Amino acid sequence: MKNVNIVLNLGLVTQNFIPLNMNTVYKIIASSTDATITECTGVYHGKLEPSLKIEIYDTTLENAVKLARKFACTFNQECVAVTYKWATVFVDAMATMDECKQLVKRLAKGE
Repeated sequence: MKNVNIVLNLGLVTQNFIPLNMNTVYKIIASSTDATITECTGVYHGKLEPSLKIEIYDTTLENAVKLARKFACTFNQECVAVTYKWATVFVDAMATMDECKQLVKRLAKGE
């Protein structure tokens, strides 16, 4: 598959309601990919939470889903959103390889 530009959205509060250390988060992202990171506010279950918009350029959809799974696992998130064009999927930490492949197909189709 060709290289594309994608966006990941990562909440900065764990599933156990513990705020993540920003320095640690930035270091882990920087060691995983080149990206532009923007601090923003997300809404999770009706509550505002600090979040990051991670823009990754010139990557594959497969790599984007793989990174989202890694970040969901590493940062104890229910899921990490991956957006390509107008399609968004939610990748959870426990996603199997088959589930990840299906998410890539959905992104590629624009679902």
